[in-house]
Amino acid sequence: MRSLLFTVSTLMFLSLSGQDYKPLVVEGNSWSTVGWSWGYAWTEYYFIEGDTVINSVNYKKIYRTPDSLFQNDVIFWGGLREDTLSREVYYYFAEWTGENRMYKFGLDINDTVSVWSLECGPYIARVIDKDTITDLFGIERTRMQMEFYGAGWTYDEYWIEGIGSTLGLLSAGNFMCIADLNFELLCFSKNNGLYYMNPLYDTCYITQVGITDSPKLKEVIRIIPNPVISRSYIQLPENTGIQKIHIYDSFGRLVLEPAIDNPYISNRSLKPGIYFLVVKSDNNEFLKSKFIIR
Repeated sequence: MRSLLFTVSTLMFLSLSGQDYKPLVVEGNSWSTVGWSWGYAWTEYYFIEGDTVINSVNYKKIYRTPDSLFQNDVIFWGGLREDTLSREVYYYFAEWTGENRMYKFGLDINDTVSVWSLECGPYIARVIDKDTITDLFGIERTRMQMEFYGAGWTYDEYWIEGIGSTLGLLSAGNFMCIADLNFELLCFSKNNGLYYMNPLYDTCYITQVGITDSPKLKEVIRIIPNPVISRSYIQLPENTGIQKIHIYDSFGRLVLEPAIDNPYISNRSLKPGIYFLVVKSDNNEFLKSKFIIR
């Protein structure tokens, strides 16, 4: 009898604890991601629609498209499946990559997990902080701040339950091996309802023109070198008045305001992680760029 009560109690506990988990691999979920490379930007959309069987395993189909209406240039981009009990998300991209674990939610601070990046392959992630955020529909979601180990250095990233990485659904961990091609999550939607928007942006769609109103600024502003190892210099356009140079962290907080006459970034001023550089000219033109502190 005691054994029966223990079993029933355990099942009830597992059932109740699982009720709070927000699954990620759900029909109707979609993500918009901005890609960055050498000052240029573009938006990619990913959405889940339909089922497929690969190597006798059931998956949800994930598609990729540059079209916000999900109608043109749609490409099948693999399969996703989720074990809601272990809170793990698996991704099958192609035969040569096979299936790999991309996320594991439900971890505690200092827990580590072996996961996989589409661009960089396997890596180790550790939870360094954990909190709860509320999305635009008032739903509370667990957020984990992750520290990734790769190429001899670390950086910070956030995994949000039911949404994925703040670097994009399929872009977790990509900063480890790519410095000139990076991605960032803009928005997460479900059945056309906007549930999450990156607090650093006010749009779910960015184009090469939209990233800045000034092609001149876009072409000549550089952070050299990037990633920042010790000190990097901000190369500004000549004969263009600059009003302000601001640096924000991944929470959107202003952390540094470099001098205009000798602008540089030092790793002594900022901890390792991802940062955003915003430059404002006299003509109210803006450029937003991104860099890494090693």
